[in-house]
Formats: sequence, structure tokens, C-alpha cells
Amino acid sequence: MNEFLKLNELSNSKPSYVISSNFLEDEYDYFLEYLFGDKSTTYGELRNSQGYSSWENTFDKFYFELGNEMLCEGDFHGCGWGGTNYGSWSANLINIFTSNPNWDDSKLIGFNFWYDTNNWNLDTLVKEIELTGGQADFLYSGEYYSGRTPFIYQDGNKIDYTSDQVQSNPDLFFTRVLGEAPLLEQFTLFWKEIQEEKYPKDLEIGIYEFGSG
Repeated sequence: MNEFLKLNELSNSKPSYVISSNFLEDEYDYFLEYLFGDKSTTYGELRNSQGYSSWENTFDKFYFELGNEMLCEGDFHGCGWGGTNYGSWSANLINIFTSNPNWDDSKLIGFNFWYDTNNWNLDTLVKEIELTGGQADFLYSGEYYSGRTPFIYQDGNKIDYTSDQVQSNPDLFFTRVLGEAPLLEQFTLFWKEIQEEKYPKDLEIGIYEFGSG
């Protein structure tokens, strides 16, 4: 963990941690104390004994991602959470993290959404808003290419292209070869529309994972 953060510091990067769903509730507070507590605290002293001082004030932004690949229906990748369950878990974690004495405005907590499961994503937002009033800081989504039908979002609507259309249209083929990169702006703007319509505050919007499917 500390080596990872040191790498972020040396490369002038912003760290992003995926929050485990396997922690006990008290362990989330211990985790934050380990990262940011001073040497007078139990876990701050442990970190110091391993050769690292507090990471407080080292980064202008420190991202905490609410899990990964837990948002799914049925037994998929060993997970059985739909949007409502994920939203409830996320709301609980947001409350735990933001009430921690080490929390401040440099620390952000938010969602990593799936690329094409918008019903689950929206269910997550609705549930989290119901339970916290909307306290997340960012919304990032995955996007994949190769082996999947290319699509764009226009005015909130998903538009798919067939393989024949891709093969016969040089512009679409070019877009596909480049990993749909020109479509990422539209995809991000789609989530911006959703945020503006559904969420009570501005969220940092972006793509957290981009590659071949």
C-alpha cells in the first residue's frame, strides 16, 4: 500500500483505491487511520513503524472507489448484487468515510459504473440518494471495444450499430479500430445528462476503465 502511494507521489499522480466489500465496518476507520492518522494513533504508529509518515496533505485529491464488479444480477463473477443492494452498501460506506475524523475535501468517494448496465446504475443512484441525499463525489464508468457492437449515446438514447454497418462504413470502422475513442465524449456526456437530471449536486464524471472487451 505505502509503496503504491509513494509511486503516486513520485509520478505526481492522484491515488485511487477500490474499497473492499470484505472489510468489517470498524476496519474502514482503521484503514483511514492507517493512511492519514498521525503517529499518536494506533494505526498511524503502525504505518510509521513501517517507514512511512502520514499521507495527509500529500495529494490534492485522493479517490476512494466504491467497489468493483459488484454491480450485477445473479451469480456473475461471484457476485449477486443488483443496483439497489449496491446503492445501499455504497450509502453506508459514504456515511462511514465522510464521518471519519480524517476525512476532508481533498478526499473523494464515488462510483465505478458498468458500461452498459444503465438500469443497475440508475437503481444505484436512486437508492444512494434515498439514503444519503446524494453525497458521492464522482461517477466513473467503464467502456470497452472490440468484439462488441459499437454504440453511442445521443440525447440520452443508446444507438447501436450492426457489424455490417461497421464493415461498410469507413468512419465507423475507423472509430472501432481506435477503440471507440471518439465516442467516449458522447458516453461521458450521457452520464452528465443523467447526473444533471437525477443527482442533487455536481459529480466529477469520467471513464475509469477503457480497453478491449
